[in-house]
Amino acid sequence: MSFSTNHVDIESVRRGDGHCLQFKFKGRFTEAASIEACQHWNELMEQNPVKHTLIWDCIEMEGFEIAAKNQWSKSLKLNSNHISTVVVISHNPVIRGAARLMLKLFSFDSKVVRSHNQLEESYELVV
Repeated sequence: MSFSTNHVDIESVRRGDGHCLQFKFKGRFTEAASIEACQHWNELMEQNPVKHTLIWDCIEMEGFEIAAKNQWSKSLKLNSNHISTVVVISHNPVIRGAARLMLKLFSFDSKVVRSHNQLEESYELVV
């Protein structure tokens, strides 16, 4: 594990020929948790400034603060040149909707699915 707190885990992995950052969100995502996770995420991108696929596993996320989402958007903008694709996994329609709205602001590819199984069945980008 590259980074782990009570609210988010971040792991840097290689998938096929590409780089991938996997985020696993747990419980309510607060502004403080977002700031801490974004600092680590930004450092990872600085250390390895290549295109990454981001996987946001929100299955265990219970919700989020608007300030946390705003902080996350800032890091998306900061790192946008190093992001090829964002994949969001969540069974919660509010979380999926918020992710879709946030991702519309950026030009990289994105996919929002309800489960890990749906991702495996419908999306070939993450190898």
